[in-house]
Amino acid sequence: MNKSTQQIKYDAEVQVIKAKIGGVDNIRLQLGLSKRKLAQLLMIDPSSLTRWSKEPHRVPAHIYRSLQWYLALIDKEPAWHPQNIYLKGDLQNQILILEKKLEQAIEAQEKTRKYQRKTLLFASYSVLFLSTLGAALFFLF
Repeated sequence: MNKSTQQIKYDAEVQVIKAKIGGVDNIRLQLGLSKRKLAQLLMIDPSSLTRWSKEPHRVPAHIYRSLQWYLALIDKEPAWHPQNIYLKGDLQNQILILEKKLEQAIEAQEKTRKYQRKTLLFASYSVLFLSTLGAALFFLF
């Protein structure tokens, strides 16, 4: 079977990519994904990954290119790491819970400050009243 020049070029690029990022199984382990999750990420049938584990030379060039781009994206934006993406819903819920707790803490702090201001104001008026009362009693007697 004769390969076209384009296919030879793709094969060479795959070898360079594999040398930099490893094979599909290594990348899957690096990402911490099951075969099913990696298959979903690549939008392929999971049986393809099983087949490629046995015959790594059969992995299409576009799969390596996709993984190369994906790893570059993760390197630039760690939030796109699959472990972060699958936790996204949980993280959003945790953020909402923390925001609610923060609002409650701020409200409680404001109530405490209002109470402290009222107490301080009452104490100031009490001191002023007692001082005035003391001075008035002093002049009366």
